[in-house]
Amino acid sequence: ALAWSQSVDDGPGLFYETAGEMDREDVERRVREGLAAGQELRDWQFADPRAAVESRQADSGRYTTAVVLAVYGDSEPILRD
Repeated sequence: ALAWSQSVDDGPGLFYETAGEMDREDVERRVREGLAAGQELRDWQFADPRAAVESRQADSGRYTTAVVLAVYGDSEPILRD
């Protein structure tokens, strides 16, 4: 899970991530609590936080992965056709 919030003046932001073998609601609660704790350590005013949670159930004896990406900023392609 990934949570993020940007300062209200479009300045710096804060990311917080968590993972583990727990239910979806617990993961979201933990990531939001972690983000709130990080916000308390800063002297900024933050916009409303956002969170993304992905999960997958693994079959018995198997492994699985769920990924959440935070993609931000401006970029230029490094490969050309």
